[in-house]
Amino acid sequence: MFSIKTRLIISYSLMFEIVLIAYSIFIHHTVRDAAITTLDTRLVSTAGRFEDELEEIFHDKQTIDFTDILHAKKQTPAQFSVRLWDMTGSLLYADTMLALVPAAFVADALRGTTRFDMIQIQSQEYRTAFLPISIRNVPYCIAQFTVPMTEIEESMSHLQTIFYISFPLAFVLSALVGYIIVYAGFRPMTRMIESAKNISEKNLEERLPTPGKNDEVKTLGMTFNRMIERIESAFQSQRQFIADASHEIRSPLTIISAELEFAQRSLADGDVKNSIRISLDEVGHLKHLTDDLLLLAKLDSQQLTLNRRYFRFDELAADCIRKVKQVAAAKGTTIQLQVEPGIEWYGDAEKISSVIIILLDNAIKYSYEKSAICVDLFLRDAKEIHLHVTNSGIGILPAELPLVFGRFFRSSATRNESSGNGLGLAIARRIIELHSGTIAVSSIPQDKTVFRVQLPAIQPALS
Repeated sequence: MFSIKTRLIISYSLMFEIVLIAYSIFIHHTVRDAAITTLDTRLVSTAGRFEDELEEIFHDKQTIDFTDILHAKKQTPAQFSVRLWDMTGSLLYADTMLALVPAAFVADALRGTTRFDMIQIQSQEYRTAFLPISIRNVPYCIAQFTVPMTEIEESMSHLQTIFYISFPLAFVLSALVGYIIVYAGFRPMTRMIESAKNISEKNLEERLPTPGKNDEVKTLGMTFNRMIERIESAFQSQRQFIADASHEIRSPLTIISAELEFAQRSLADGDVKNSIRISLDEVGHLKHLTDDLLLLAKLDSQQLTLNRRYFRFDELAADCIRKVKQVAAAKGTTIQLQVEPGIEWYGDAEKISSVIIILLDNAIKYSYEKSAICVDLFLRDAKEIHLHVTNSGIGILPAELPLVFGRFFRSSATRNESSGNGLGLAIARRIIELHSGTIAVSSIPQDKTVFRVQLPAIQPALS
C-alpha cells in the first residue's frame, strides 16, 4: 500500500503527463493546420502565376493551344502537378500522376468556388486545390493543382519524435518536482509524526513541534498537543490518586495488623486464633499491595530519586541469591550463579537489588519442584551488562508473553495457585527503564522461561 506522499507524487505526475499529452496533441493539430494553410496559400499562389502566364500568352497570340499550356506548366514549381478542364467539364490537360484521380470538386470550381482536398496517390498523401482560371476576366478553364505533403509529414514526424522523447523526461521531471514539493509540504508533519512516536505515558510532558505558518498542519499539531495535555492531566490525576490512596490505606492497615496481632496473643480459642492468623495474612497482602502501588506511582511520576553509586554487580547478585536461598530450599529448588567477576557499575544498588529479587522470586514460584534456577551475569563487548534468570517450569503461553510486564498480570495457568499481586514485574521494568536499560522475556511452555535484563555498561554520574 502506497503512502499518501507517494500517491500524491504519482497523481501529480500522471496529471501533469495527461495535461502535457493533451497540450501536445493540440500543438500537433495546430501546427499541422497552420502548415496546411500555408500550403493552400502556395497552391493558390502557384495557380495565380499559371493564370498570369496564360494571360501573357493570350495577349501575344490572341489564342491558347496545348503547347501554350505546357509552356505555362513549366513555369510552375516542379513538385506541383496540374490538371485542366474547359468550362464544359471536358479534360484539356492532365499530368500523368493525376490522370486517373477522381475530380471531386470540378463542379464547384465551375461555379467559381475554390475548394481544397486531401487525396491519396500510391499511398502518398497530397494536398490539392480546384479553382477557376480566367483570362481577361473571362473564365477560361478549371485547374487542379496538387502538391505532396512530404514536407509537412516530415515536420510532423520530427515534432512527434520530440514529443515521444519529452514525455518520459517530463514525467521524471514532474515526479522529481512533485517529490520536492510534497516532501517540503510534509516535512513539518513528518517531524510531528517522529515526535509523536516517542511520546508515551513516561514522557507526556513532551509536545509535538508545530510550524510557524498558520496552516492546517499547525492546526493539527496544536489539536494533538491539546489532546496530549488532557491525557497528561488524566495520567497525573490517576497517579496522584493511586499515591494518595496507597498512602492513606497504609496507616489503617498498620493499625488493623497491630490490633489483630494483640488479639491473637490474648486469645486462647484455637479457631479464633486461626481466623485472626488468616486475617493477618490478608492484611499483610494488602500492605504489600499498597507499598507496591505507592512505589509504582512514584516511579511513574518520577518523584523517586535514584540513589546512584558505584557498586560491584557480581557481589550484588550473589547477595540477592543469599536472601532468597531459604525460600528456594523450601521448594527443593537450587540456584546456580555464573558471573563474570569484577563487574563494577554505577546505579541505584537498592533498586537493582529489588529487580533481581523480583526475578528470582518469580523463578522460584513458577519452577518445578527440585529443579534448578540459573543466574548468568556477564559483560558483552564492554558496552552492555547482561543478567539472565532461567527457570524450568510451567512457562508462559505465547499469547501472554506481551502482557507479562503489565500491572496486575497473572498467568492463566497459575492464577489460582500462587500468591502475589502481579505488580512485581511492572516495578522491575520501570526500574530498569529508569536506568536506561531493557528487560525482556522468552518462554517455552512446560519447559523453561528466561528473563533477560540489559543495562549500559557505562552509566554517567549525571544521567
